[in-house]
Amino acid sequence: MGKSKTKNKKHDPSPASDTPSGPTKTVVRNGGTTAPEVELSPGLSPQQSSQQTKNTDQLLASANTNLKAISDRQLTPAQQDTVKQIKSFIEQAKQASNDGDVQRAYNLANKANMLSADLKGK
Repeated sequence: MGKSKTKNKKHDPSPASDTPSGPTKTVVRNGGTTAPEVELSPGLSPQQSSQQTKNTDQLLASANTNLKAISDRQLTPAQQDTVKQIKSFIEQAKQASNDGDVQRAYNLANKANMLSADLKGK
């Protein structure tokens, strides 16, 4: 009734030679080599981080001051969109700061400040 099937193992037809004809592969087991740590973006020292946070706070304060200065002006629809973008940058900068992403917070605060200064000057 039950025929047992045996699996035939095929013999590797490639000839064994001393010189490989293709690319070779090196297997390193159990962490036999150490990979150098690569830092994708430079980290800030605690002192630099503290200074960057202060700069961010100053930029955010300046952006808010600029927004207050134009709050009584009649703005075009394009200028109103710019105000929305500035407020969005401010909120994102605060969130990035809360998340500990000092560089991103600074970049967003800088964008908010530049846009608000440009809008104030118009």
